[in-house]
Amino acid sequence: MGGEYTSSKFYKLLALDGTIHQISCTDTPTQNRVAERKHRHNVETAHSLLLSAFVPSEFWEEDILITVSLINTIISSHISSSLFKKLCRYAPIIPLLVFLVVLVSLVVLV
Repeated sequence: MGGEYTSSKFYKLLALDGTIHQISCTDTPTQNRVAERKHRHNVETAHSLLLSAFVPSEFWEEDILITVSLINTIISSHISSSLFKKLCRYAPIIPLLVFLVVLVSLVVLV
């Protein structure tokens, strides 16, 4: 048990997709704090979107995906661009806010 995130098989899988795998050092509260804060921000934002749109909680998974997508496409003052555009070198094809509005209106109609 264990070692699944450090195996050569896992690294090969990540390399196929071009993903850079970075792990944090054990017993480093500073690194853990940053990850926990980001996670908490994502969950709290998703929860706010869910509640403000009166969407049932069974759509939590889709809400998390949309929230993280929105956070990644919002322009950041630190990089003067969106994270999505910085990583992919192009802007998203469909504005995700439009997608969110359509999804919420579909859910409300059902």
